[in-house]
Amino acid sequence: MIVKNIIISEIRLVEFDPKTKNFILDTYTNDGIVRKTYKLALIDTIPEQVLHDVKKEKFPRDDEDDEILPGIKLLNIKNDEEVKAAILRSLLKLSNEVSGMRRISSASDYMGAFKRLSTVQEIIYKK
Repeated sequence: MIVKNIIISEIRLVEFDPKTKNFILDTYTNDGIVRKTYKLALIDTIPEQVLHDVKKEKFPRDDEDDEILPGIKLLNIKNDEEVKAAILRSLLKLSNEVSGMRRISSASDYMGAFKRLSTVQEIIYKK
């Protein structure tokens, strides 16, 4: 039986495309980094998807099997609830900024907002 405990130490929004609403998250754990692309569509499901992707990426491999209860593998993310809340809070803020761009009537203001969003890089969660 293998029990692997993962702690997410940091999540960074590395890149955002306001045109397609795709963004890249780097998730730093005590076992390495997971980089994944997501779409800013159903915001409520993204935190669960991020945790699912971390679990899928960091799940113990078959060659890590031990002699006691072989074949049983568990992966726990210690700080999953606070990570979910931080991701949701940050993505709601980003979504509000994107929807606020629709109300901009000046071309220079729109291009300024577009550039600001396309170059955004922020730390979503840090332990």
